[in-house]
Amino acid sequence: MLLIVFGAGASYDSIPSLPPNQHSSQYRLPLADQLFDNRPLFKATAQEFSRCLPIVPFLHRRVGNASVESLLEEYAGESKTIPERIKQLAAVRYYLQSMLFECQRHWEDEALGQTNYIALLDEALNYCNAKPIVIVTFNYDTLIERAIRVRVESFGDVPSYISGSVVKLFKLHGSINWLRQFKATPPVFDAIKTSGIRAPSAIIERIESLELTEEYALVNKAAAYQMGPGNNFGLPALAIPLINKNSYECPRAHVETLSTLLPEVTKLLIVGWRGTEAHFTSTLARFVPSYAPALVVAENDVAAQQTVGNLQRAGVQVQFYTQGQGFSDFVLGRHVRDWVRPKR
Repeated sequence: MLLIVFGAGASYDSIPSLPPNQHSSQYRLPLADQLFDNRPLFKATAQEFSRCLPIVPFLHRRVGNASVESLLEEYAGESKTIPERIKQLAAVRYYLQSMLFECQRHWEDEALGQTNYIALLDEALNYCNAKPIVIVTFNYDTLIERAIRVRVESFGDVPSYISGSVVKLFKLHGSINWLRQFKATPPVFDAIKTSGIRAPSAIIERIESLELTEEYALVNKAAAYQMGPGNNFGLPALAIPLINKNSYECPRAHVETLSTLLPEVTKLLIVGWRGTEAHFTSTLARFVPSYAPALVVAENDVAAQQTVGNLQRAGVQVQFYTQGQGFSDFVLGRHVRDWVRPKR
């Protein structure tokens, strides 16, 4: 069984005709440290969810070796003693959902339907005999869903992401089109509905009174906030980018199903992922057979070797191969079929 793992580098280099080293676009899907860049769309979206504005300058102009993930982790730790941080981080979720919805919409307009995800999935389905193909992505965007829809099927709900017989998709850090429902608290919901404030802002102001459940649903637009029976409210199901992520933002059934599939993996393809999510790398080390080779595709040879090193330090004991020319070159060079097809 083929396991494909996508990280932020895959969506960053997702249009074959617009590789990062040859084309600049304000709508290129951002890497983690670019999530709060000084782009017009990003600034306008932050203003829309104003509770996050006090921390945005620090996330944009970081001092020393600080990363977006390290600063957000600092703020998350402070939320235990500084209640305002809870509202600010809730606003960050809405910011990420809304900004990435719009960024992806414009990026797809530039792609005109042609993405590396579509090309890779087509090659994998054509030349890989073993089904299902299992895909794990840490990206919030829905480019991979679009690719699956072109070749296989659309997803009608969150459970259908992992129920297919041809492709199973696991979005361990959530998705811009997922909402996680709050536990029913009618007085709070009534206050939100009658507050006269736009619902996301009202939710952010009352976030400390709301408790998340394990119920997830699909939404079809940015900042959608109602779901389920009785139009209960929800929060964008996006994991805040942190260095030490110790939990997933997806249904528990997805995590459990993935753990049962990993021992069946016979080959891995890793694209644009740094291998730094310790909770997943430990799962790979525990369940993926040592005889399953892995090909790491990255923007350059140094980045590819860094991913290999991260995975090896996490205990992933497989044979690694690398390709350091980026996602676009990997796809256009027709290397996908060479990797996924059975050896003769």
